[in-house]
Amino acid sequence: MSKLTANILAAHSVGSLSDTQTPGLTLDVTPGGKKLWRFKRRVPARDLDGQPSRDAGVIVKQSGGTYPATNLQAARRWAGTINAEVEAGRDPGKARREAKRIEIMTVMAAHRLYMVAVGKGTASRERRVPKPRTVKDKLAIFTRDIEPRIGAKSVYEVKESHLVAMVKAKAMVAPVRANRLIAELKVFFNWCCSLDASDSIALEVNPATRLHQLATDETVDAHGNRKNTRTLSDAEIGLFFQALAVERETYRRGFTLMLLTACRIQEIAQAKASAIRDGVWYREASDVKNGEDHAIPLGAWGRALAVGGSEWVLPCENDPKKPQRYVWYKVRDRLIKRMTEANGGPVGHWKPHDLRRTVRSNTRRFGIDHLTAEAMLAHKLPAGVERIYDRHDPIDDLRRAYGAWEAHLAAIVRKAGLAEVFGLSAAQAEEMGAKAA
Repeated sequence: MSKLTANILAAHSVGSLSDTQTPGLTLDVTPGGKKLWRFKRRVPARDLDGQPSRDAGVIVKQSGGTYPATNLQAARRWAGTINAEVEAGRDPGKARREAKRIEIMTVMAAHRLYMVAVGKGTASRERRVPKPRTVKDKLAIFTRDIEPRIGAKSVYEVKESHLVAMVKAKAMVAPVRANRLIAELKVFFNWCCSLDASDSIALEVNPATRLHQLATDETVDAHGNRKNTRTLSDAEIGLFFQALAVERETYRRGFTLMLLTACRIQEIAQAKASAIRDGVWYREASDVKNGEDHAIPLGAWGRALAVGGSEWVLPCENDPKKPQRYVWYKVRDRLIKRMTEANGGPVGHWKPHDLRRTVRSNTRRFGIDHLTAEAMLAHKLPAGVERIYDRHDPIDDLRRAYGAWEAHLAAIVRKAGLAEVFGLSAAQAEEMGAKAA
């Protein structure tokens, strides 16, 4: 190494020159012939005070300006600033890289990494790969509730107050979904703070830690009723059909199919016409909560109701190329209001899922055995010897079970004088009457 001078720098044309006066400073000639100032030096094991260096062993590399635009004195000042940090045991580029990482690691970017971890089964405490339905719900919660509010914000700048405002806004319109939002926020931010995310995110403070305090009691509804116990009696089913009769066709068919098939509201709303073949609605495992294929043999009435004239069983009224996903709860509210008026007094509050419970609660009444009743609701049967050895195809049992239930509902509709409104033709009524007998 030699002391750099203006003449030496001007004559330098190949390779690298080191400055003996400034440790780490070199002038390198690039393949294109440009002369570029560079800095390269290892952080010592101990700092100037003899204490262990914070970033000991890290090789600091930086590029400066070109020569002669940046002269020797300017390059030495630049390198001197870096050396001050290196000799103090610090990597001067670390803070800059951290600032850049904070800038680019938005909640949206962090969520993409989180969903990769979800797919691998490393995003939750259970350490297992979730079902496709769960993955779909996670994405829906992020797209609908999280991304619009904090998606573009740096994940390091998200505060508890941001999440509290988000949850409270959701709770105003959908208390149960607000609880799901809380759960998803906690899992997401827990993962951001975990070792699994330490290389990419390494969030130190979890803003979702106390969100569970905002959760509502799901065992009691807003009307003070005990949840998971509500069913509709035959009299209430009659009121239900009377109230439903004045709704538009899409909602008449949709709510009737819910009560006929015991399916969940979104399962009905997003059913594809192509899934119904030879009178059987074949639901693929990816669309079923228990992760197993599910077949629903439809009776004559069910088959008639399932004809939507579109790709979807229930096409959107404004755009037939899309399913009718929304408005169902507003329709439910209208139904309860009409049922109350027709009853001359209040009827118990109910939600769409209670129609599913109503079906299950009536199965024993019609002599439907336990396994068939559980299969109607696509409940996952417990593992064990019985499940391993009993490989009976339940389709015929399901056909009889759904047929008996359909005949019962059809009788209620006919008694209310609503057969024509709900598409019960004389031939269908006769067929179902024979089944009931």
